[in-house]
Amino acid sequence: MARFVIGSELDEFTDQVNGIVYEMPGIGKEAVYAGAKVVADSLHSEIAELKSVTKEEREGLLEGLGIAKIENRNGEISTSVSWSGYNSFVTKKYPKGHPNIMIARSVNRGTSWRNADPFVRRAVRKCKEKANKAMEEVINKRLVRIAGK
Repeated sequence: MARFVIGSELDEFTDQVNGIVYEMPGIGKEAVYAGAKVVADSLHSEIAELKSVTKEEREGLLEGLGIAKIENRNGEISTSVSWSGYNSFVTKKYPKGHPNIMIARSVNRGTSWRNADPFVRRAVRKCKEKANKAMEEVINKRLVRIAGK
């Protein structure tokens, strides 16, 4: 008959598993931020190459691009890479300047007076694998650190 002896190795293993469970929300947030940073950098590059925007619009898009606060809703950790603020092109209708999100949407989807240039889709497609690898690296580094304790 087989016999299973419980020793200190099991205690070490359960301590590691408990450490991982305790650290997981922090690890997830760190990994999501790493992936979002890769996406933001890719969008930044695409915006710098846009030809269908004015200087003010490009500067506003570059300055207004950011990563939203990382949220944990019922175990789902997420964030958003988007635009906020206004550019410097002031008009009577927009005394603060044109909203950067409006400019991004009009360039990305097109309008009656502007052809669509899907720079967001292009940027995300280019960096998808790199963002996944960045998140995977963060998770693996943190798990190795926890396992080494």
